[in-house]
Amino acid sequence: MTPAQSRLETIRLNIMRLAPMVEIASLLALVAVIVFALCFPASAAGATGIEKRLDVAAGGRLEIESEGASLAITTHEGAGARVVITRGTEDEEEIREDYRIDITQNGNVVRVELERLRPWRFFDFTFRSPEIAVEVPHRFDVDVVTSGGAVSVEDLDGKVDARTSGGSISLAAISGPVMATTSGGSIRLHSSGGDADLRTSGGSISIGEVDGSVNARTSGGSISIDRAAGAVVANTSGGSIEIEEVHGAIDAETAGGSVRAYLSEPPRADSSLRTSGGGITVVLADGIGLNIDARANRVTSEFDVADGDDSRRDDDELVGAINGGGPTLRLRTSGGGIRVLRR
Repeated sequence: MTPAQSRLETIRLNIMRLAPMVEIASLLALVAVIVFALCFPASAAGATGIEKRLDVAAGGRLEIESEGASLAITTHEGAGARVVITRGTEDEEEIREDYRIDITQNGNVVRVELERLRPWRFFDFTFRSPEIAVEVPHRFDVDVVTSGGAVSVEDLDGKVDARTSGGSISLAAISGPVMATTSGGSIRLHSSGGDADLRTSGGSISIGEVDGSVNARTSGGSISIDRAAGAVVANTSGGSIEIEEVHGAIDAETAGGSVRAYLSEPPRADSSLRTSGGGITVVLADGIGLNIDARANRVTSEFDVADGDDSRRDDDELVGAINGGGPTLRLRTSGGGIRVLRR
């Protein structure tokens, strides 16, 4: 065999050895393409989901009851409502294969129902949850519930009741009272013209301005409140509490963080700040009058208390009247110190 023939024979043997590996690589590439196509199907021409327009006037109510969909409610000036249900790029027929969908109107009430027809299966990577987007008149009430997605509501002149078992809730400027409950996410409220009742088992609560009272409760995050005209109840098992401005009574308690409150006027009733896992800081405006009862490992204050039979000022307590007295502010911590500062 000549040298040239020997080289050709060597190349042929190498190709024969590599052939099985090339076939395996090609097969793996083909499988990857198939999986990608199933999980992320290419958009189909004309695929628009489900859309319905309804003739309603301002002052009505939107009701949504959904299994496993995220909800987005927006508003517009004028009359009429528009409901759009999408799931990726699928068309109406493909969505209805997995869901029973009813979009109905009764007078000035719009109702959307979405019920899953087949149970969720483990390792079903091709199944995706739909999204429900509804546009309603600016003056409208909203009552929505979903078992598996986030909820968002744009600026609205009305009241809101929003519940979800598996996502966050985001509410913009709401003119009326607000109720929001989630088992698996945070809650954010920009403002409310009424009372606000916000509860979550798995996230933080952030509140802007509320013209009424506030009830904020979470088992797994912090609570922050910019302003409340009424009384405030704030309770968390796993984070800090910060209150910028409150005109009513305060009842704030946390088992896992610090508490900080700013007061520019005396609370309208006796108030209490408590924590088992951090310090307490209270910032008071000059001239504010209240009775203080603070007890901790260490208590420091930039205010003096008036002399009296019940007045006490030691390293671990401060009891007495500040600036003539007023409602009682009770401060307790077993995991840090207390500071009373001048604003």
